[in-house]
Amino acid sequence: MPAEMDGSVKQMLKLIEEEGESFAKKAEMYYQRRPELISFVEDFYRMYRALAERYDQVTGDLRKNIESELKSQGSGSGRSSDMSRKGSEGSDSSSSEPDSESEFDAIDVNSDKASLRLQHRVHELETELSELKGKLEAKEKSDHDAAEMEIVNLKQKLEEANNNLQMKETELGLAEKKTAELEERVEFLKGAAAAAAEKFQTDLSNEALAIEEYENELANEREKFLKEKSSLEEQILQLENANMDRVKHISELDEGIVSLKATVGMLTADKVALIGELKCRHDRVIEMEQQFHQLQMEYANLNKEKEELNEEVDRQKIVISDVAERKREAIRQLCFSIEHYRDNYCRLLGLLQNHKRSAMVAN
Repeated sequence: MPAEMDGSVKQMLKLIEEEGESFAKKAEMYYQRRPELISFVEDFYRMYRALAERYDQVTGDLRKNIESELKSQGSGSGRSSDMSRKGSEGSDSSSSEPDSESEFDAIDVNSDKASLRLQHRVHELETELSELKGKLEAKEKSDHDAAEMEIVNLKQKLEEANNNLQMKETELGLAEKKTAELEERVEFLKGAAAAAAEKFQTDLSNEALAIEEYENELANEREKFLKEKSSLEEQILQLENANMDRVKHISELDEGIVSLKATVGMLTADKVALIGELKCRHDRVIEMEQQFHQLQMEYANLNKEKEELNEEVDRQKIVISDVAERKREAIRQLCFSIEHYRDNYCRLLGLLQNHKRSAMVAN
């Protein structure tokens, strides 16, 4: 039994003190080996019960041996007194002289004194045996009650540690789930921000191309207008230097100039409209930049929340590690208690063997 208990203690300590590469690995190893640890505790309790029963049996045998030994000593003293009395009576019947009668009286008195001393000694031994029985029973009851109470307390602590561990594992799972959801949301927002940025760049490029096209068109119109104006001025000069007969033609040309001026006014109005549209597009670009900045702020807030959740997960991991350490300490205390009772058992067994050897030597 002691060898089996030593082996079980070593196996349990080996399971408790094994370390994983990371906290997650430790938690997984602890969760997987929890049934095995519980089985070891149940085996310890079973061995303790067997050890207690063996202890009760040994103490019972010890009491029986002491009682039988005391009875044998008492019967031996009684036989010696009877033999002395019979010897006295034989000597009395075989002797008829006065000296023999006086010797018989002296022997009878000595035998009575020895018998009284033996009876007194037997009474003292019985009293001492009764006291030893009371002390032994009180000690057995006290040790047994203390052991039962210690086992109950250790079981309660073990159950509380298991409940706390399950609660922390549940909280850790919820925190990890929330962290995963936030990471998915961050990835989604990253994709949305990237898509918005890409769309913004595309719209900006399209707006730049449109503005460039409008500017090219305006430059072409301006160049065309300048060319037409130059041509008209040349024609006016030619008409002024021409014959007065061509006044009518000059008048027609004046009408053409008026028409061209109207065209210039229309082009100017178009230019103003294009400038207004360009301003609207510029305002749209500013608005999209503000939206992009807002998305960046939201992304930064989500990253901050993610870091806070990671810190909370780390704190939960530390709490789980403390619970596991308290559980290991409770198991060590149980091992120390079992070692204490095993030592008491070995000591009682040695006392019983020594007592048997002394009894054999006395016989």
